[in-house]
Amino acid sequence: MILDTMLFIFSKEGTVKIHAAQETLAIEKKLRDGWTHTATIDPARWIEAMANGQRNPSDMLDEIQFTK
Repeated sequence: MILDTMLFIFSKEGTVKIHAAQETLAIEKKLRDGWTHTATIDPARWIEAMANGQRNPSDMLDEIQFTK
């Protein structure tokens, strides 16, 4: 199942928490306390994009670490 590989990324004041789908469901109420969902990624595709220089790695990290 595709959800088994997806990671859900949350940030709060520059700190990042990353959880698999099952973990996210279990702690959903805790995440409501100021945590913002910033991305859902397929880790293999995300690392591939970072490694192949399709985008600046620093920009990619900024997207998951900081809310707009």
